[in-house]
Amino acid sequence: MNCTECQVEFDRLLDGRLDAPAGELVRQHLADCPGCAAAWRDYEVAWAVFASLPEVEPSSNFVARVMNQIDRVEREMPARVWFFPVPRRWLAPAVAAVMLLAAGAGVWMKAQHEADQVVSQELAANLPVVQHLDLLKDFDIIADLDRIAPQQEHDPIEEMLNALWNS
Repeated sequence: MNCTECQVEFDRLLDGRLDAPAGELVRQHLADCPGCAAAWRDYEVAWAVFASLPEVEPSSNFVARVMNQIDRVEREMPARVWFFPVPRRWLAPAVAAVMLLAAGAGVWMKAQHEADQVVSQELAANLPVVQHLDLLKDFDIIADLDRIAPQQEHDPIEEMLNALWNS
């Protein structure tokens, strides 16, 4: 047991609320540690002085005065805000976290857009090849690809593929 753990148990030791094993640990520490033993003696003396004082009866209007002070303090308190108040020490990290999330989402969306552009360009480049595959002619959507394909005046790849298919 260290000094902090021992001194935390002073109240329970004084009141006799410690069970036997815990009480033995505290007493053993007090026997071994002169600093805690001195602190225990001071603690016991202070409580003995408090116990020897005569009991004081509050005045008859004590409760009424305390309740009036509580009411006054509550009236002077600012109105509570409708949202969950964030402690000021959390404000900067919370704003930083939101900004990082927003920046991350923006970077991710830009990367997704660029990836979509690459896929679109690859599909457009491979469109002439797909249009000429006979096994795909049975599918209506693929049979109509020439209507949705970008119209170019001169496409050397398409001319080359047409030459290969027609030969």
